[in-house]
Amino acid sequence: MEEAQARLREGARCLASQESPQSRLAELTMLNSLGTLLRQTGRPAEALEIHRRSEGICRARVPGRTEEVIALYQAVARQQIGNDLAALKRWHEAEAPLRQALAVFDAAQMPIWSEQARLDLGQVLGALGHPEARGTLLSARDALAALRNPRQAEAAEALAALDEAGTGTGTA
Repeated sequence: MEEAQARLREGARCLASQESPQSRLAELTMLNSLGTLLRQTGRPAEALEIHRRSEGICRARVPGRTEEVIALYQAVARQQIGNDLAALKRWHEAEAPLRQALAVFDAAQMPIWSEQARLDLGQVLGALGHPEARGTLLSARDALAALRNPRQAEAAEALAALDEAGTGTGTA
């Protein structure tokens, strides 16, 4: 994992020095991969820094790329920021970026991305005891199952845990 992190860091550093729009998009992809790897290896604070850097690149825009494309990259960064904040148990802060990401994915009619973001949001809402948690997780579980996405099992587990805890029993 350390070698993978080092290579992703080096790749992002190399791409940051390039000026082409393709380099910016590749840098965003590298940063998002690095941040995800950091979070998955127990370093969510570092992941949050990396994903905020990605979001900053998106806010600065990428010349030669449409607003729609950059909005999708920014939505990915926001989803990752929400997940980083959730990993840090900063539930209240995690909700807004996840809702923002979900709205962009829904508007772009990208169900595979939408439903994964919906699952992430549902898990945060469950941690908050929010009344929308159950409906959000139920919707994500059913849609992920219809899409045959492996995260459907994660959604089912989150829903079962929520039901067992007796929280988030409202509807979306």
